[in-house]
Amino acid sequence: VLTNMECFEKVTQKIVFLLQNPDLYKGKMTQIVHIPVMNLVMLFGVPYQVDGQMKHIIITNQMLMQWKITVEQLCEVAYANTRRLRPLQICSLSDLLHKIAKENMGEHYDLDFVDTLLGDVSPELYVISNMKGVYGASSLFYEGAIKACSEALDSDLVLLPSSVHEWLCCRHNLESRIAELCKMVYDINRQEVAVEDRLSDTVYIYHRKEDILE
Repeated sequence: VLTNMECFEKVTQKIVFLLQNPDLYKGKMTQIVHIPVMNLVMLFGVPYQVDGQMKHIIITNQMLMQWKITVEQLCEVAYANTRRLRPLQICSLSDLLHKIAKENMGEHYDLDFVDTLLGDVSPELYVISNMKGVYGASSLFYEGAIKACSEALDSDLVLLPSSVHEWLCCRHNLESRIAELCKMVYDINRQEVAVEDRLSDTVYIYHRKEDILE
C-alpha cells in the first residue's frame, strides 16, 4: 500500500473516511487532513491488513498537495467509497448478537440457549454500524442514516458511542437518564474498550423534528 500512496489514481477507489477521537492525534492535527464533527474528528485513510487486523494509512496535508486535489475532492471520493465498501447496517443489539452466535456456533446454534444468555439485553437498544462491523461509527454520517433510524423507532434518539466501530442508540424520552448514561459510557470506555478504539465519553441526542444532532 505504501508504494502506491504517491499516486492518487492507484488509491482513489480505496480511500475511506473514519470517525475518530481527536485525543489520539494530539500534536498531529496540523499535519493530517481532518474535519471537526462536534467533539470528534473525521479523518481519511487507505485501509490495509496487518495480522488479520484492519489499519489505515491516514491522509496528510502533504499527500493532498502531492496529489494536487482539494479537501472537497477528497471528501467526495472518500464518501462514495465508504458507502460502497462499508454499507450501512442498523439492527437491534439482540439480533446482532444472535447473528454473531449463529456464525460462531454453526450447527450447534440453539435459539433458546442464546436467548437465555442474552436475557438482560434490552430489545430497545439498536446498533448503527456497517456490514463488516469494522470502523462503522462513521456510518452514522451516511446521508439519511440517522434519520432512518429515528423514523424506524418513531422517536428522538439517544446515541451512545460504543467505539470507533459502532454506535448504540435507543429512544429518547423524558425518562432518559443522560447523566447516568454518560457515566456508563465513561466507565465502559475505561474498563472494556481499547484506547485506540475509544470514540468519545459523550452521550449525543438526535432531535428528529429539527434534524439536529448535539
